[in-house]
Amino acid sequence: MDVKAPDRPSIPKYAFWDTDVEKMDLHTDRINIVPKIFDRGKLDDVLEFLSFYGKKECVRILINNPYLQKDAMYLAHTLFSIPLQEFRAYALHKNN
Repeated sequence: MDVKAPDRPSIPKYAFWDTDVEKMDLHTDRINIVPKIFDRGKLDDVLEFLSFYGKKECVRILINNPYLQKDAMYLAHTLFSIPLQEFRAYALHKNN
């Protein structure tokens, strides 16, 4: 049985209003793409990129991002049951 790889997701311009999405590469820029999708994207975008990159890679990127926005951190916390203290960005938001 062949397993079909997820289709290449399109990068939503509304989530990357400050970036030229045509110049972005889904593989080399994933460390920037995943946090912005979780912060600015719609739920469908989050699920599409989650399917593309996989849960393990998304979690790794989100946990290790020291500047992850509060909303993105709480979304990842809720979706993946990750304790808030495991996020590098948690210390930044804890005092705000």
